[in-house]
Amino acid sequence: MRVLGTALLALGLTGIGFAQGIPSLVQAEFSLPRVELGVGETVPVALRISIAPGWHINAVQPRAPFLIPTELRLDTPPGVVVEVTWPAPEQITLPLSQEPLELYRGELEVRLLLSGEEGLTSGTLSAVLRYQACNDEVCVPPAELRLSLPVEVGAAPGPVEGSQAAGLPSPEQPGRGILWGILFAFLLGLGLNLTPCVYPLVPVTVAYFAGGVGRRLLPTLGLALTYLLGIALLSLIGGIYLLWTGRRIRRRAFQLVRAGALLSGIALATASLVPRPNGGLDWVPYQPVLLAQAEAEGQPVILYFSADWCIPCRKLSATTFRDQGVLARLDALEVIPIEADLTWRGGEADELRERFSISGVPTLVFLRGGEEVGRLVGYVSPQEFLEALTEFFPPSQGVPP
Repeated sequence: MRVLGTALLALGLTGIGFAQGIPSLVQAEFSLPRVELGVGETVPVALRISIAPGWHINAVQPRAPFLIPTELRLDTPPGVVVEVTWPAPEQITLPLSQEPLELYRGELEVRLLLSGEEGLTSGTLSAVLRYQACNDEVCVPPAELRLSLPVEVGAAPGPVEGSQAAGLPSPEQPGRGILWGILFAFLLGLGLNLTPCVYPLVPVTVAYFAGGVGRRLLPTLGLALTYLLGIALLSLIGGIYLLWTGRRIRRRAFQLVRAGALLSGIALATASLVPRPNGGLDWVPYQPVLLAQAEAEGQPVILYFSADWCIPCRKLSATTFRDQGVLARLDALEVIPIEADLTWRGGEADELRERFSISGVPTLVFLRGGEEVGRLVGYVSPQEFLEALTEFFPPSQGVPP
């Protein structure tokens, strides 16, 4: 049943094509058919992304460094500035990983805020969504979706009628809102003098100034004013210092804490997925001469298609390909293990991928005499791998049981 299931999965993916990715797994569209934008205007637009059930794509900043991040590349007309906001990814622990990964699945919206600046020109906003999709057993290579959004230049916004009546600052009165803010802060500071903790200090302060200068009014007011201005100046200097240095210190401390947490998460995720040296299967890098020689001699071959960004591949290396029963059986069969690395496109491995119609990784192709006798797609346990060896390389073909 396991072999049948993986074979059906391979057939389902093969018709779509490895090099083109699997476009049907991820679809995207803009929320607006076109945008009319003027200088000084902003227009919000949503990029709606739909991911096929059972599949996921990586976050913009994935925790594990070997994963391919989801990326949105934009090419805008002159004078168009775009601010992109991604939603928070889900923290998901996959069956083949021990640590949670930051992933997107289902439906999500990426928010784009288009702003018009001087030199604004009509044109087309071109977007390229680059992603890499996986399910619980197999990963497909990075794919791209290309979208376009027409942007037309509209009239520049004029002054809004009734803005002064609504309490909004007009162009003739810049900074009026700031003055109201200062006045409000001053009144709020006076109100603090009515709090209970201030009451015991009022008679002490009054008695101090009155006793120091007698009954003369002007010297008393001058001394009190000097006292007041000294406190105000000290508070102003302290406030400015805390505003510029304190905020920077807090931001820097927050960045250090966040960076430390991120590095710790990356270390844990990588440690849980990267195989450890325990005498695992020694794969031979693919070379055409190796495959031709094995075909001429009739030797059994396992052709393993893998990639660095493939989590199931890493799980295979950490478990199945380190199992002593599997290693002993492969030695007895005198199987030649050849690995075709599909982390990067192009080259001889890419030609081999087209020859065997590989749609996703991990894929294990079992060959004898250059002919395919079976394949497995996705992660398989040691027991499932041994069963596949018995089926694809049976003892009736002269192979030791």
